[in-house]
Amino acid sequence: VVTFVEPIAAAGVILTPTMPHDAPSTPGSDRETISSIKTNAPQVFQAADRAVTQADIDALINAFIDPTWGAVAIGRATVPRSVAQDAVAVTIIEQIESSCATVLNIGAIVGDFALAEVITGGTSGATGTIVGIDPALAFLTIFPVSGTFTAGETLTGGTSAATAPMTSIEPNDIVAELTAYWDKVLSSNCKANVVVAQILGEDQVGRYVSAPSALARALETYLDARLESTVKARVVDGSVNLLPVDLTVGLHTDDTITSAEQQEVVKANVRSALETELLGRTYGQSIRISDLYRLSDEIAGVDYVNIAIVNQPTRIDAFGNLPIEDFEVITLGVSPVVSFI
Repeated sequence: VVTFVEPIAAAGVILTPTMPHDAPSTPGSDRETISSIKTNAPQVFQAADRAVTQADIDALINAFIDPTWGAVAIGRATVPRSVAQDAVAVTIIEQIESSCATVLNIGAIVGDFALAEVITGGTSGATGTIVGIDPALAFLTIFPVSGTFTAGETLTGGTSAATAPMTSIEPNDIVAELTAYWDKVLSSNCKANVVVAQILGEDQVGRYVSAPSALARALETYLDARLESTVKARVVDGSVNLLPVDLTVGLHTDDTITSAEQQEVVKANVRSALETELLGRTYGQSIRISDLYRLSDEIAGVDYVNIAIVNQPTRIDAFGNLPIEDFEVITLGVSPVVSFI
C-alpha cells in the first residue's frame, strides 16, 4: 500500500479501517554471502556477460540482484534442445516404428499368402514379414523390414508367389501419435526457443520460498539482453520442485550434562546444526541420514540421537535417506522437533 485515504464513510458512518497482514513478506534473498560469491563469481566471469551454455545461464541467474526486489536465492535453467537431441528423438521414433506391426490394406489376392513369409513391393522394393492375415483377406499385418511401401503397388509373397494390389497403409496408432506430436514440437522449434529458469527467494530464516513475480520479470529482462537472439527467457516459480523437510530428533545427553539448563543448551545446539544443514542447499543434493547423525554426534554433550524425516514418507528410502532428482532442491520445513529420551 503506497497511499491510504481517510476517512472511509459508509451510509454516513465513519469507519476506522484495519489492514491485518499475518504473513511475512517473501522477497528475494539478501545480497550474496562471501561463500556464495566465491562460488558464483568465477562462473559469471567465465560467462563474460553473455549466456550461451547452461552453465552461463545458471551463473547469471544465481548472481542476479535487483535493487528493489533483492537477489535470487537459488535458480537453474533448462536450455533449449539441440539439433543432436532432435536427431536422437527422430531415431528413437524410427526404432519404435520398426518394432511395431503395420497394416497393409489390399485388393483381390491371387494365390495364398502365408504367415512368416516375406512380401515385396513391386515398385518400392520395400519388404516386410507377414505376421497376420485378415480372414476376409482385406489386409495383411506385417513387421517392416526395410523400405517404405507405396500405395498402388503390387505385393508379392516370397514363398507363396501370391500377389495383391496394396491400396493404403495404416501405421501403428502409437507410432502415428508420437510422430504427429514430434512434428508439432519441431514446428514450434522454428519460433524462438525458450529457456525456462526456475527461481526461489528466501524468508527471514533462510528457507527457500517462492520468489516475487517482480523479481522474475526483472530477471527475464536481464537474461533476454544476454541470450542469443533466437532464445527467449521465461522465469517461473521454482517452488513446485521444492521439498521442505521436517525432522524429529530424540536426544539423549551424556553424563557430563547434569542440569536442565545444560540440557537445553545441547538441545538448541542440535537443532541449530540440523537447521543449518537444511538451509542453502543446491539442486540435486540428496539428504543422507548418516550426515545428520554425524552432525548431531559431533556436538558436545550428545550421547546419542534418533533422527527421522517425517514429512516425505513416499520419498524416503529403506535406510531413511531422502534421494532427489537433479531439478529438485531441499530446504528446511518446520524447525527440527527435538525431545529428550
